[in-house]
Amino acid sequence: MQPVTGTELSEVCGNLVKRKKVWIARFCEDVVGASGAIASVRRSAVLGSVTEIPTRRQAELLLAERLRSIDYGIQRPNSSRSLRDYAEAYWLPVVLPTLKHSTKKYYQYMLRVHLYPEFGNLQLRLITRDAVQAFFQRSCEAVCLGELSRVPGHYSER
Repeated sequence: MQPVTGTELSEVCGNLVKRKKVWIARFCEDVVGASGAIASVRRSAVLGSVTEIPTRRQAELLLAERLRSIDYGIQRPNSSRSLRDYAEAYWLPVVLPTLKHSTKKYYQYMLRVHLYPEFGNLQLRLITRDAVQAFFQRSCEAVCLGELSRVPGHYSER
């Protein structure tokens, strides 16, 4: 396979537009839809201002750099499935039949009361370690404050 130069790559996979003194890159990216099928989605991203990137050639090279991972197959299609969709369509039907009744009820309760309100509508790929850690931190603080309010002689700030 012959390497493609910046201009050829931007002509093949995306285009470049100058709008209101900024360079905007438009390109197609494959995503995994809710049904599991791969679909092509049109994306646009601001590359930078005209003062930062004075020539079209420099903007084309930046576009080519951005598209290189997509074109060479390094970047794989991202899933747009939410946690709620995944849990209800795949995880619950597979896992719940293998569990005891009390464990099933507990898992369903944890999903309904804690996880769905926090992460239910987020795409799986957007749920990061930091987001989960922050969620646990808030949960632990709420539990600790709840326990402190029951300790005799302790007055909470409410």
